[in-house]
Amino acid sequence: MQLLVELSCEYPSLPQSEFTACLEANSITHTLLSANKRLLVVDLGKLEGEEIKQLSERLSLSFTISKLLKATRITTEHALHDILSTARDIDLPAGSFRVRARIYDKQCITEKSDELEKKIGELWPNHPVNLSNPASELRVVVSGGVAHLGLKLTSINRSQYERRKPQFRPFFSPISLHPRLARALVNLTQIREGEKLLDPFCGTGGFLVEGGLIGAKVFGSDIQEKMVDGCKKNLNHYGIKDYEIECKDVGGINFSSMDGVVTDFPYGRASKSVGERHLLFNKAFQSIRHSMKDGGISVTGLPDRESVELGKKHLKLQAIYPCYVHKNLTRHFAVWKK
Repeated sequence: MQLLVELSCEYPSLPQSEFTACLEANSITHTLLSANKRLLVVDLGKLEGEEIKQLSERLSLSFTISKLLKATRITTEHALHDILSTARDIDLPAGSFRVRARIYDKQCITEKSDELEKKIGELWPNHPVNLSNPASELRVVVSGGVAHLGLKLTSINRSQYERRKPQFRPFFSPISLHPRLARALVNLTQIREGEKLLDPFCGTGGFLVEGGLIGAKVFGSDIQEKMVDGCKKNLNHYGIKDYEIECKDVGGINFSSMDGVVTDFPYGRASKSVGERHLLFNKAFQSIRHSMKDGGISVTGLPDRESVELGKKHLKLQAIYPCYVHKNLTRHFAVWKK
């Protein structure tokens, strides 16, 4: 089965990496056929509906997953004709339907999304249109000079992350990452249900909440007792019981055999000088390495590229994702392998 995956553009390249990491975590064999910042086309072979459902429940930086039916390259002069000609060949399922179009290459086609939806919908006069609760939804995505047509299989429940924003938790800190970003970074570790996930700077527990909700056994530590207590409150609030949190300096953590690590290194007031920060970060990287299984993946949030260089002494760098967080703060999320 070939899937059409519509991506968010919140962070450059991170949505695509999150999707492929989730495929790896679910042991799904795949071949990437095409990609741009708006969408992926991927061949997943004989994938079952339940596997797609499980995949969608993990994702945070995608919008929809559809079964790709047709794709056609378009030109500005004949875009509408090309799309309608391609759509005519589609054997639409019985029952009600609706068409939803997303035009990202506006220079390729003069029609607006709603106009394109109406013209495509008119191709099947014998199928009832239901805009609120259709039996099927035809997705039309124009991006990269290509019109992709697919039958929607599922949408990503992105509203759940809004409901878990820091201010809605029993204990919160204003500098906590948005749950959508936290989930994506957890997914980059390729952690699986029942495996062990560590955050050695756990703070209020944002990463551990997201890891626990996908079934990981979560472990955390923080040097501040109030953060440890607050983290436990947040985990309990979301029904996560399989956890172990301790109050310790990052150099003294006792956890071992971790399948994955995800953490945001402290910055600002937590490190008064560059020298002190480097000492702390070196100690943290050493502890992360000692706590992980061979082949395990860790994701670390760092303030700059210089800090990334420190990590190379301890772990193998796989990728870096610069992410704007708030105000003038950009974090560099590095993916490592032991």
